[in-house]
Amino acid sequence: MVLAVRIIEWLSRQRLRQTARFVIAFSAAVLFLRLLGILHPSKALVDAVFQAHRFESVLAGRYYFTQPMPGGVQFPYAIGLYVFAAPWSLLTRDHVTLLRIVVCAAECIAGASLYPVIVRTWGDRLAGAVAVALFTVVPISYQVIGNANLTNAFGQSVALLTVGLVVVWSQGPVRARHVITWALLASLALLSHVSTFATLLVTLSALAWLFWWVGGARLRAPAWRVLLATTIAVVFSVVTYYGHFGDVYLKALRVRGGEAPIAARAPAPANETPPTDVAAQGARPAGLGVRTASSLLLVTEAVGWPILLMAGAGAWRVSRRHSRDPLVLALCAWSVAFVVFLAVG
Repeated sequence: MVLAVRIIEWLSRQRLRQTARFVIAFSAAVLFLRLLGILHPSKALVDAVFQAHRFESVLAGRYYFTQPMPGGVQFPYAIGLYVFAAPWSLLTRDHVTLLRIVVCAAECIAGASLYPVIVRTWGDRLAGAVAVALFTVVPISYQVIGNANLTNAFGQSVALLTVGLVVVWSQGPVRARHVITWALLASLALLSHVSTFATLLVTLSALAWLFWWVGGARLRAPAWRVLLATTIAVVFSVVTYYGHFGDVYLKALRVRGGEAPIAARAPAPANETPPTDVAAQGARPAGLGVRTASSLLLVTEAVGWPILLMAGAGAWRVSRRHSRDPLVLALCAWSVAFVVFLAVG
């Protein structure tokens, strides 16, 4: 924490404001408390050992994995977290602990990045500090990390950093180095988890569109740069990783088209009871109203109703200002992605 303060002050050649010091101290304290809980001997490992085995496979030179899903299909299991954490494997052989620390640290850094994004855009230091504090109380992140879905948590942290840098750098001339950095960060996020590939791709695409159509002439050039960085990241992630799983995608399409997967069609051994197939029994899926209510209930449990109430109040206040700055448009892009995946889900 102290080293971070000194480095930032040395780079900026000025002392940090009290709010900035609070953000760093608060984020460090949250990280410490998270690690106290996640590394406690009574904390169940859940999937942490599985993650460590994948990490060790990457260190050994095996890079391509799939993960089984309900219904007999699989999806590519990306390795961005493992590649990022590889240099730190020189410090310890406890890879379970290493991955947990890397993911928790990445999430706290991503949350702390909200402060410079808000201060640079709106000039409101108090709002920036409050945003960082509120970021740490969203329930879903504790569940995801607690269940050791570490690749997902890491991908979301890098995705937040990517959007944050887009917001900050879009407020000035966008140089080639900015586009390259956006593309590198976006590539790391896309290669960290398949769900991050989908959500970040939709978010950045929506953000580029909003920059172009809503942001005015000032954001037309950044819109093209964001689209270029997104395209580079997608092409790079597909060529280096996702493009190696053609047979997996074909099998998923066949299953979705009504063909039962091989595992589902295989007869059960004589001494075992065949699994119950709900679809084969003719059970009807729940109605649209039930599915919508269930989805909104999950959203409330994941985000927390206090955050949702404050988000509604904040959206109303921002709409009254009629602002079209990059941060407002980023909030709109995140909202577009939320609505899209809520509808799909």
